[in-house]
Amino acid sequence: MGGRFALTEDEGWELLRRAPQVRVAAVVDGQPLLRTMHAALVGRRLVLHGTPRSTKAAWEGTPVVAAAEEVVARVPSWMRHPEKACPATTYYRSVQLDGHMVKLDDPELRAEALQALMHQLQPEGGYRPLSATDPLYAASIRGLGMWAIEPDRISAVAKLGQNLKAPEMTGILTGLWTRGGPGDLLAIEALAAVHPERPSFWSAPEGLRPRCHPSSRDVDQAVALVRGTYWNHPFDDATLAGAVRGSAWVGLEREGELVATARAISDRAKRAWIYDVAVHPSQRGQGVGTAIMRLLMDHPLLRDTYQLRLTTRDATAFYEKLGFVALHTHGGHDTVRTELARTRHGWPA
Repeated sequence: MGGRFALTEDEGWELLRRAPQVRVAAVVDGQPLLRTMHAALVGRRLVLHGTPRSTKAAWEGTPVVAAAEEVVARVPSWMRHPEKACPATTYYRSVQLDGHMVKLDDPELRAEALQALMHQLQPEGGYRPLSATDPLYAASIRGLGMWAIEPDRISAVAKLGQNLKAPEMTGILTGLWTRGGPGDLLAIEALAAVHPERPSFWSAPEGLRPRCHPSSRDVDQAVALVRGTYWNHPFDDATLAGAVRGSAWVGLEREGELVATARAISDRAKRAWIYDVAVHPSQRGQGVGTAIMRLLMDHPLLRDTYQLRLTTRDATAFYEKLGFVALHTHGGHDTVRTELARTRHGWPA
């Protein structure tokens, strides 16, 4: 299998559900035909639409194959060997659906299929939900071509480096962290999660595991850590969660529970602003705060930034130990804040 591992049928259907498009292949008049199409799942049938005389009409009643894949990471040779050239390895998940094409004639099924396609292609809404009896849509629902792939078999595989030895995967994860390109941090979490030894991309103090791309569970636990802090009194949980998702975020977990969180916003060049640094009360005084800050400052969006800034009411001494310098204080009684900055070594202040 070349490092590929089988996924479950449910995982295969989930891959199809979230695929932005699929490739559909069939044989028409003795000739192979391959098309990339928008599709959506209705139950466990893949639905497609088009003009009544489109290519799909010629596929009615014929065997077809639909496939989709997700590229998780492309790993260049330098992440695996400092000198030896090798074509890049691609880590991915893929699914193949074997079935046959049937036409959808029932107006209710056609409306349901079109609604599923709208949800897939326009999840933000902004339109009136489709109904077969709605005069706004009745003509369109009658006039469009609508088909479904009835499944005969589904298979899915993942190649995510599960077969690699832990030191080799550690090198890849570290390389992804160093590169820090689009999708690399999500890939770190995906690759580490399925490896039997759960290797890490960053050397954290013993007992702590670094995180660099928040799952839904991470978001909930990060919100719990910063909820009620003096700087977050105006904000509800939904706003705090949005801030985590919209930032360069890192966390530290111990035994599966998040014990520290920190985030920043950055232009990746001139300045970054650090917010919401928090450590669970039971973990304070053990170096966890220093570790989460060092992890955040090594984040790809911060590590080469000219200046890092933050504001604090009660932790000036802590940040000064990390190389931050107090710039000025402002505010009145019980609201005094100190603004600090850390400038890249060798650059003017």
